[in-house]
Amino acid sequence: MRSLFFCITAAAVIGTFAPAHAAFEVDSPTVSEGDIEIETKNRFDFDHRDDTDNYFEHSIGAGYAPNKWLKWDIETVFSKNPDDSYHWKETEVEISLELLEESAALPAIGLELGYAMGHESGRADELEFLLLAQRKAFGLTHTMNIGLEQEVGPHREEDAVLGFAWRSKYAISDTTEIGIEYHAEFGELGHIPGYSEQEHRIGPSLYGELLPQVGYEIGWLYGISRATEDHSFKIILEYEF
Repeated sequence: MRSLFFCITAAAVIGTFAPAHAAFEVDSPTVSEGDIEIETKNRFDFDHRDDTDNYFEHSIGAGYAPNKWLKWDIETVFSKNPDDSYHWKETEVEISLELLEESAALPAIGLELGYAMGHESGRADELEFLLLAQRKAFGLTHTMNIGLEQEVGPHREEDAVLGFAWRSKYAISDTTEIGIEYHAEFGELGHIPGYSEQEHRIGPSLYGELLPQVGYEIGWLYGISRATEDHSFKIILEYEF
């Protein structure tokens, strides 16, 4: 059973990417019918290089699941580059589909399709495709995102970008979980660079509830390749109706 899960992972990598979200969120394939949520994601980067130090990104979005297999999301993103003021980066619309519920033999499987409209001058729009998978094993919940991100429109500069994200978490109480996450961006499919020029991050995260219906996710990611920032911190807050 575990081997099947990893076979699915390998097959997906051949043809897909998990784009780095505003705060490196790992998305679950499960959909809860009737859920309405408001979410804010926040990312803070710190690096020894002046051109990548103090990059901040913030987003606010809303989502709704009209049934047990479909969810709609809309999110708008603001960012601050080093030595620059905040600006409106993009707005993204996403559709998430739960294709398969987890069973004794198979992981939960889902798809996520997104279109991001760039608001900065000269910024390309982006199409996103993600394969989502999740499975419980050895007392942990393992979640995987892989997919493709492709620039489109007159400002397109890059080919499709390949990446990967993984999370394993453990419940320490009814409302709190601890976990570890790994996020990678390998580069353009046509000419993937060497490891040192790719982006790889790994680190711990804490998940729980601040108040009834208010969830949080706090994480620290450490850059483990030369092209990655030294440290990235994320704070995600979600309110469910």
